[in-house]
Amino acid sequence: MFKSGFATRLKPRETLIDLAPLVDVVFLLLIFFFVTSEILPLKSLPLKTPKISLQAPPIPSEIAVMMDHYGIIYVGSSKRVATLDSLQDLLKQHLPSRPDGHIPSIVLSVDEQIPYGMFLNLFSALYQTGYPIRLVFNS
Repeated sequence: MFKSGFATRLKPRETLIDLAPLVDVVFLLLIFFFVTSEILPLKSLPLKTPKISLQAPPIPSEIAVMMDHYGIIYVGSSKRVATLDSLQDLLKQHLPSRPDGHIPSIVLSVDEQIPYGMFLNLFSALYQTGYPIRLVFNS
């Protein structure tokens, strides 16, 4: 072999594998599975609901009452705006007595920015209706 007169002090290095492309692919797969996991269960259930002949609309078993961070009260799925004074009358219109004896309930959802005093005023107005109240919260 040919030997040159130059000496090097460099040590041989081990080759390193660049993990950046691998991390990019893993994140793309993760995002793909997050996005599709919310959509696929809804599309994968082809349900055919039975048809019934009902003259009157069904009697609800619960009604949603919501208060947003501005203090506006919404009632029902149609989100009708109510005040504390009109709330009891509006609830009695939406929750009539059921013939089977089941007592409908109120599902109360309040924004976390609402002051405690406003929450208590709303809660006491709902409590005076006599219907059971269920609170919505995040665990």
